[in-house]
Amino acid sequence: MREIPGLLLGSDAVEGASITIEDDLVTIEPASGEATVLWVVEQQTEASALYRVSEGEVSEGDSGRLLGWVARGQDHGYADVIELLVGLTADTARITGIYVLNQKETPALGDGIVRRDFRQHFVGIPTDSPLTVGRDAAAAAQSPYAIQALTGATVSSRSVCKIVNDTVDLVKVEIAEEPEGFDARP
Repeated sequence: MREIPGLLLGSDAVEGASITIEDDLVTIEPASGEATVLWVVEQQTEASALYRVSEGEVSEGDSGRLLGWVARGQDHGYADVIELLVGLTADTARITGIYVLNQKETPALGDGIVRRDFRQHFVGIPTDSPLTVGRDAAAAAQSPYAIQALTGATVSSRSVCKIVNDTVDLVKVEIAEEPEGFDARP
């Protein structure tokens, strides 16, 4: 739950901030400035956990302003299972970020999927077409849906893209099937 704000607000917004979690409310207090309160509603789907994240004061009948969605996804990498959190905009049109929860990829190669510079490649990418992996920066620059593979870790890079693609698809289906499922406070 602690990683969710950074996926939707951006890592700069939460860096150095105090994060307090109480039930389904997450309060982010930066060193300077106003605190931000997020309401995080979790729903278990058949495949994963899906979080609806709203901003602002939440009261009976008012679920705040929808900030976005975060979902858990996993699949096999090169060495073992990779587990991610994937952040999406409120309309699910763009990826807001990814966070690696668990991985056992090859040290100094595939484990680079946890590095911020690799994860930043996903921020802002549209979700209307599947992500692909380019072997280098030039290949990745050919498409707005291409992610640059980690050097020597193409399998790990492809696995992360597959997890993101599958997770985005699941979120879109879940929201389409149960649009009201997240509107009321549990």
